[in-house]
Amino acid sequence: MGRIFDARVVPLVVGLSLLGCQSAPPPGDDAGGPADDGGTTVDRTLPQGSDGSLVDPPRDATVDATPTDAAPDAPILLGPCGNGVMDPGEMCDEGVRNDDISGQCSRLCQPLIEWTARHDGPAHLDDEALALAWDPRGALLVTGSEGVTVDDGDVWVAKLDPIGQLLWSHTHGGPAGRTDSGQGIAVDADANVVVNATEWLDLRTTSVSTHKYDALGNELWVRGYAPGLDTAGGVTIDGVGNIIAVGTVSSGTGAQSAFIRKYSASGTTLWSRELQGTSVDYNGAQAVALGPAGSVLVAGILSQTAPQIDSWITRLSAAGVEVWTHWSEAALLASATAVAADGDETVTCGYYGPRASSIDGWVRRLDSHGQLLWSRTYARTGPDRCTGIAVDPDTGEVVVAFSEDLGLGLGRAVVRKYTRGGTALWTRAYAGAAALGARANAVVIGPGGMILVAGTEATTDRGNDAFVRAYAP
Repeated sequence: MGRIFDARVVPLVVGLSLLGCQSAPPPGDDAGGPADDGGTTVDRTLPQGSDGSLVDPPRDATVDATPTDAAPDAPILLGPCGNGVMDPGEMCDEGVRNDDISGQCSRLCQPLIEWTARHDGPAHLDDEALALAWDPRGALLVTGSEGVTVDDGDVWVAKLDPIGQLLWSHTHGGPAGRTDSGQGIAVDADANVVVNATEWLDLRTTSVSTHKYDALGNELWVRGYAPGLDTAGGVTIDGVGNIIAVGTVSSGTGAQSAFIRKYSASGTTLWSRELQGTSVDYNGAQAVALGPAGSVLVAGILSQTAPQIDSWITRLSAAGVEVWTHWSEAALLASATAVAADGDETVTCGYYGPRASSIDGWVRRLDSHGQLLWSRTYARTGPDRCTGIAVDPDTGEVVVAFSEDLGLGLGRAVVRKYTRGGTALWTRAYAGAAALGARANAVVIGPGGMILVAGTEATTDRGNDAFVRAYAP
């Protein structure tokens, strides 16, 4: 199944460790230098001031667990450069300032870009990377959707080596000839790959299909959830190879449930749960991760205060019994979209807002009982959504992917790294190789702390390309 995957290795630039945040260059200049590979944070298609800075200044608020008392790890405001916020004219801000070097940040706040890989399917239509996972041998797995026609897309799965070179790529589509997509991906100890996908069965029916492949990409088995109007969420694999897949099931009358299903390594259903809030509307599971002692962490929405939507994170035992549930912001538009474990603690993120044009992203750390330790809000002038979260197991640092919608189609794929206590270390934005816009959908931390982000970026041809972008820690 021949597929074009343009994987370019971009050399690391050395000798830049003393550089810090600098004013954005005038339009036409390369903001990132030779190592940036199209990663300029000044989108030349967006409105700019006379000095080349973005006209729409960011607004990034910090909300702590105890609003009346500043958290010990809260960022100290040090001025335009060094306050942990990308102010107008800045390409980045890592939260540290040194006045001895003209107010520039004292450390390199832009993580060096190690490589960017792009996928443009044979039809040159809309391709998108939606989920990432590392395998135990150091390879990277990615899934998403590949455009076939204007109205049709196939589930796309690819395996890359640690520097972004393609090892194999496969696609498959449902029988309806509509847009199918891989929404979650996980890898077991033997490098077998599991993909959780949404597939159209006919013009009115979708199913969540869970596919298992061997390390070479050969399909071993597939299991489908009861068809309806269903949407796949994430998937994870426990230490003995059991698979936990989540998603949303919808009936023809509009009733929705969040579902969690656990399979054995051979595809036998071990247990299955469907959950609803106080209303049949607005229920669903979007993300799943392993917790301590084989427990399962699930993030999504459950309706508790209809017509508002409630973001919801729950921890289940290995047998599927509720341990605790945490409710986050309720709003007309809201969801917990990603979750990860850090020992007994949990990190999660999502978005909330009163309307589509006014949505903010949020990030939270919870203790072992699901109680809030800290919360951070990511808010610019347009809709902002958190789309992925990962934890460095060695440091407890949290890496979050946000998608900024700047009102002109695709916006920017943003990566922000926080300390364990919630202080922003650095922020990096990517508008695509053509600077026409990008969206982030997933983030993982790999060997040596390497950070990888996946999404889609606008191109100068007919469609969008899927991308995977690697940053140094």
